[in-house]
Amino acid sequence: MNLNQLRARQDDLRHINIITNEGDIYLVEAAFADHTELLLNDNGSPRTYAGVYHVKESLESLRIPAYKLVFDSPYEEI
Repeated sequence: MNLNQLRARQDDLRHINIITNEGDIYLVEAAFADHTELLLNDNGSPRTYAGVYHVKESLESLRIPAYKLVFDSPYEEI
């Protein structure tokens, strides 16, 4: 899903997941009632962000009901 597609579906949006792997890369996932979709750039690759502030700044023109920060860690099972 790109930004234009997210803009078109923002009324269906439940929240935005901000996914980080130990704080070096941030990805955005749009959560709808029945599924989630990763935000992609124009080339079809995952859109990356420098931090939480960068995510919120780039999406400020949209109506985002809530943000959730998700830490993706290979050590979660320990």
